Order: sequence, then structure tokens, then C-alpha cells
Amino acid sequence: MRRENEGPPSTLAEPKIEEIIKEIQADVGARLNHAFDSPLEKNWKGSDPFPAFDADGNFLEDNWTDARIGLFREFFASMFAPAAISNQIVTIGDLEIAHEWEDDQNYVFIHNTKTSDLYYVTWYKSRGRTDRILHNGKKITLPEFRKLIEEMLKPPMERVY
Repeated sequence: MRRENEGPPSTLAEPKIEEIIKEIQADVGARLNHAFDSPLEKNWKGSDPFPAFDADGNFLEDNWTDARIGLFREFFASMFAPAAISNQIVTIGDLEIAHEWEDDQNYVFIHNTKTSDLYYVTWYKSRGRTDRILHNGKKITLPEFRKLIEEMLKPPMERVY
């Protein structure tokens, strides 16, 4: 209920969740191939990047600012930062995605409703290291990781829990 001294209600409409997701997807999709082609490209001053995957495509926990992982993390930082999406499960294609932030640690939980695959990702603040990426309880491989990102680029569902 509006009080007399509060002024008029805001006329600016909040963007729909689907619009926010589509904007993020367009940005990530446009940079996906470059990130996978040049994962260790450095365009900043500071520590050099360390790869998130070894030559066999296995996830390495001792990583730093790998562009592939950066895209993934930006997806979540952008998607769950708006108040409209926080504390909700977002459905994109066959993926149900939730992001939690507790004591400066990020936790992402992804469930593929079609395949029953489960993903778990965690990292501290917005620093360059990603602590863990699991696919069905095992460290994710590079092909699995790319497939996951491509799944995240599918159209969002109109429903949000």
C-alpha cells in the first residue's frame, strides 16, 4: 500500500527473466568459439592464466582465469545478479539451474531433466580460480563442459520456480 508522501509508483518495467537470459546467452554465444580457441589469451596486467583442462581434457583444480571457465562464470554472475532472478530455479532448455552464494562462495547446481545428469560448480568470490566442476560426481571433461555450455544457450523456458 502506497503512502501519500512516497510519490508515484515506478513506471520503469523490470525486464522479464527470459529477456535477461536471452541477452546473456547472446553475449556468451558470440564469444564461445574464441574462448575455446584461445583459453589462455591474456589482455590484463597481473597473473598469467593457468588452464582449467589438461591436454587430455580433464578438469584441473589449479586453474586461473581460463577464458572457457570465465564465460561460464560470467553467465551465472550476470544471470543471478538481477533481483528478478535471485533465489529461483531457472529452466533453460532441459536444464534446471540454481545458484547460491554463501560466505563469498558461489555454488551452481544444474540438473538436466532429459538425461538426469547433475552438475556442481563452485568458486570463491569473483577471483580467477574455479574450485570444482563435477558432472555426475566426477570431475568434468572438456567435451562435457562444452556440451553443458551449449545446452545453456538453448531458449529459456517461460517458467521459473
